[in-house]
Amino acid sequence: MEAIKSIDSEFIDRIFRSCIPYSGSLELTHRCNLSCRHCYQFSPGGRELETRQWLRVLEELAAAGCLFLSFTGGEPLLREDLPRLLEAATGMDYALTLQTNAVLLDAPFARMLRGLPNLRVDISIYGDNPSTHDRFTGMEGSFAAARRAMELLHDNDVPFMLKVTVGSFNLEEVEGIAALAGGLGAKAIFSSLIFPRNDRDAAPTRLRLDDAGLERFLNFETEYMLGNLEELMGAGAGGLAYDDLALYLRKCAVDPVQVQSEERRYCGGGSTVFAINPYGDVYPCVAFPLVVGNVLQDKFMGIWKDSPELLRLRRQEDELPLDCKECDLLDKCAICRALSYLEEGETMAFSRERCRQTRALVKVLGHEEAVS
Repeated sequence: MEAIKSIDSEFIDRIFRSCIPYSGSLELTHRCNLSCRHCYQFSPGGRELETRQWLRVLEELAAAGCLFLSFTGGEPLLREDLPRLLEAATGMDYALTLQTNAVLLDAPFARMLRGLPNLRVDISIYGDNPSTHDRFTGMEGSFAAARRAMELLHDNDVPFMLKVTVGSFNLEEVEGIAALAGGLGAKAIFSSLIFPRNDRDAAPTRLRLDDAGLERFLNFETEYMLGNLEELMGAGAGGLAYDDLALYLRKCAVDPVQVQSEERRYCGGGSTVFAINPYGDVYPCVAFPLVVGNVLQDKFMGIWKDSPELLRLRRQEDELPLDCKECDLLDKCAICRALSYLEEGETMAFSRERCRQTRALVKVLGHEEAVS
């Protein structure tokens, strides 16, 4: 509990108050060697940024105050210059995450990663066996390749995690996936949020869990998270309870309250979080494909400070639909502007999926009386 309470609220407060772009995603390419059924990516087409252009962007982001950076795609390992970009980014002291399906991750690449500080690899996994995973990715042998990559990273002492989207296709395998990660000394990050495609095609959402499946998954996830919290905080087995997890989520994810002013912050997209696609377009976040500028035309910090779209998003942060304003769970809801935008075409709209997820989570955390 004390570790949760001691989170540096003033530091977090200052980031939000000053709109510092402290966390970003760089989509290095929209090309991919897999065709995963839930993929939200929609490529508008164009010429990918060259190495020298990405290097300039990395320097601009460091100057702007960015601390956390993800290299993603598409599949970033399809970029021949990825080692150079990784070395440059770690040399600028970013806390860096490489998000990959790991099919192309071989022994020389794993050895190269071993020498890079402040780096973690996130590997996308969709089942605990080849049949489920390969069917979902559309490539036979993708599970075996990813499993080999995990072993290579483990043998080279490269930190990695499994990144798991959970839907109707793999709910029965979440325990097995957790065991797969644990067998290699790693953890898994689970999420039941499945977004429409970035062109607002709703096809991926058909894979979402139904209400009963969502509640079942959240029961598993919260128990899994409690185990992780015990390890992170040094508490003994059984030393933490669901109230501790609720507090952790409230401070770090669901309700990052602005301590000094006691004002709500509903979404970091466009105020502390950003994304840049392979063609230089800047988005409020990786799931929020609203183009607010382009780094080939303007400096990043100029876009961040002066983009009319970003300024509008920040001004309208407290503007909520009536359904949200009158909701008894508003103080517990991680309102997602990206979901609103993709579902309804309007950033301030009511998101049925965000609401459904919040109500299910609150119920699982032991506040059934608040769920109508």
